[in-house]
Formats: sequence, structure tokens, C-alpha cells
Amino acid sequence: MTEVRAIVTATERLASRYFPGLKILFKSYLNALNELAERAQLLADDYNALADYIKGDNRIIFDAGFAGRIKKIDKNATDQAAEERIDALRKKLVALAKAEMFSFFDQNHRAAEILKTILRREANEMQEPRA
Repeated sequence: MTEVRAIVTATERLASRYFPGLKILFKSYLNALNELAERAQLLADDYNALADYIKGDNRIIFDAGFAGRIKKIDKNATDQAAEERIDALRKKLVALAKAEMFSFFDQNHRAAEILKTILRREANEMQEPRA
């Protein structure tokens, strides 16, 4: 859910900054991504309703261990986590666009330097555990 929100928001911010009034994704991809974000939101709402039901009075009785493990999804926390990912994703997308431009103009060395930086950063991110 966090990753979907980060991708949607980053692409919207890039579009508004560099291409005002234009979509920077193919419409079908954008629609699929927005639908995925909407479904993730509904899934979180349904999960939270179920968590309330399990922990509520006069409901199905579960042992304290099970009921204690049920945690609600904090949508504000996912928004904050998405916000942290947005800037990194925006920088990566801008760098990829620059690399593609350099490649188009046969400046492959400059494109390769940008891509090496991105790959190093992603390799480091893969080694760091996410919270």
C-alpha cells in the first residue's frame, strides 16, 4: 500500500512539475495503478473493520493471544512512509529520464554514469532492511 501510494504521488508530482496538464504514464497503466491504490485502500478498510469486530464486545470469542496480535492498519503511517519514498522515487525517475536523453544523443558515457549511480543506490537499499 505504501509503495503504491508513493508511485502514484511521485508520478503526479513529476507530471505537474515538468509536464503541466499532461500525463507522464500511459493512461492504461495510470488507471491500473489508481485502481490498485483504491483496492489497497478498501482492503485496509475491510481489514480494520474485521479487527474491530474481533476485538469488540459480544462478538466471536478468540483467545487473548490471537486478539492481542490483531493490529489495525494506520493509514496515516502508510501516508508518512509513502511520503518518504516519494522524493527518492522522483529523483530516480528524473535521473532515468536524463540518462535516456544522453543515450538518445549518443552520449552513452554520461548515461552510464547516471545509471551506475542508480544501481549502486538500489543495491545499498536492497541490503538495508525496511521498517
